[in-house]
Amino acid sequence: MDTMPLKGATQNPLTSRPREQIIEAEISWIASLVLFFSTVYVTLNLDVLWMAFGITALSLYVLPIVTMRDPFRALPWEMTLLLAAPPCSTYPPVPVCSRRRSIGGTT
Repeated sequence: MDTMPLKGATQNPLTSRPREQIIEAEISWIASLVLFFSTVYVTLNLDVLWMAFGITALSLYVLPIVTMRDPFRALPWEMTLLLAAPPCSTYPPVPVCSRRRSIGGTT
């Protein structure tokens, strides 16, 4: 006797996918956070060019996820980090040491 699955019951998407695909999706979502926060940073700095670039890149990242209703359809993480690289390059360099220190405590 075959048992029929209940109507409306779906498979768990985490158990039906290979482990590598789950890891790739997780890394892609983490990379999208880098893209999101770099877009927020350039938006707060009122850098219009990079703001438009970041919003466009985020829209292109979310588009396949929303249209296919599948969170595993995100862009590959390598592509997402490449999209996040230009806005991240606008960050000012962080000084390693803001002032010189000597052993005696005086400069």
